[in-house]
Amino acid sequence: MPEVRPVSDNSERMWHDEVLDIEHELDIKYPSTANGAYIGADTSAVSPPSPPSFPTVAIGAVPDDGPVKWLVEHLWLDQAVGIIGGEPKSYKSFAAAQIATCIAAGKSMLGEYETRQGRVLMFNAEDRPAMTRGRIAKMCRALDVDIASLDLYLIDVPALRLDDPEQVAMLSRTVAALKPSLLILDPLRDLHGLDENDAQLASALLAPLRIIQREHHCSVMLVHHMAKMTETNRRAGQRLRGSSVLHGWIDSALYLTHKDGAIRVEAEHRDAPAPEPLLVKLETAMTTSGDALWLQAQDSEETKEKKHQRQDMIENSVIAAVAAAKEPLTGRDLRGICKARSEAIVEAIRRLVSTGVLAEETIFRGGQACPGYRIDKERQNGF
Repeated sequence: MPEVRPVSDNSERMWHDEVLDIEHELDIKYPSTANGAYIGADTSAVSPPSPPSFPTVAIGAVPDDGPVKWLVEHLWLDQAVGIIGGEPKSYKSFAAAQIATCIAAGKSMLGEYETRQGRVLMFNAEDRPAMTRGRIAKMCRALDVDIASLDLYLIDVPALRLDDPEQVAMLSRTVAALKPSLLILDPLRDLHGLDENDAQLASALLAPLRIIQREHHCSVMLVHHMAKMTETNRRAGQRLRGSSVLHGWIDSALYLTHKDGAIRVEAEHRDAPAPEPLLVKLETAMTTSGDALWLQAQDSEETKEKKHQRQDMIENSVIAAVAAAKEPLTGRDLRGICKARSEAIVEAIRRLVSTGVLAEETIFRGGQACPGYRIDKERQNGF
């Protein structure tokens, strides 16, 4: 151990003289107050900073989001994190790709559920980009959409790891730059090397995705596997592989299971009622530009009857609106008046024109020609 030597009297005297000199200088520059503090002296160096605290906001000052907003009507909430879960060979990746294509093109999902058009960013760990393109090209043919115009982007890397902080940061920067409405990561099992059954690890894996959703105001969709149904996990969300943390994390979810030769799709939402489960099948057709492939809803007899009743109501609303108007109405006019989906209005107009109830003529709005609709003159007296 090194020898500790006492400070000499001479050294202590020199240190004491230096202190006196400093105090004398302060007395000259900054006269002291009654409590001994120096007026004008910078005391920040000796005053400890206040401990940080969280910002708060009064509940009444929080902006109101208004009515529920959908990215895919009744199937996926806007700016929601969630999971498409499915049994093996239940088309879960295909369903995610079709949702991506419909959102990017502004087309309805399954021909029924309207989408809010926006940009989509995808990463598929199982398929090469060329394979993903081929699948989406077939969907585009079914939707009559040019794939070159599709606002859909792929993350073009061999692998993406959610358990790597550096790659998560890169993902967040990519989302910030591209500003997608929807981020799809498929499948979850290939995006990490952690134990999905460990609640703490599963929470750590999902937390950055919630941050990405909140910071960049986008939806995040994971594709994941479901376990077989047992007596203790009959609910679809409870069958997601791994910790129950996954089920608790979701804002929206779609669960795909096999049923009677078709695929049963069940939706679940945190802040909105879920629609009735529906059956879908993979359909194929040949077009002039190649094969078309898409998931199509399969209606039960009860569902078909309800659709016919709804379509009749819309047609009657269109007839009433056109009959009451003093000039021809456009499809956009009718959608606003009848408060119906654009596809339903288009179908109602098509049927009413084909049966001679409505007549179509060219009108001008804002200096541009567009189709307008009025009651056919021969039937005018009947309305």
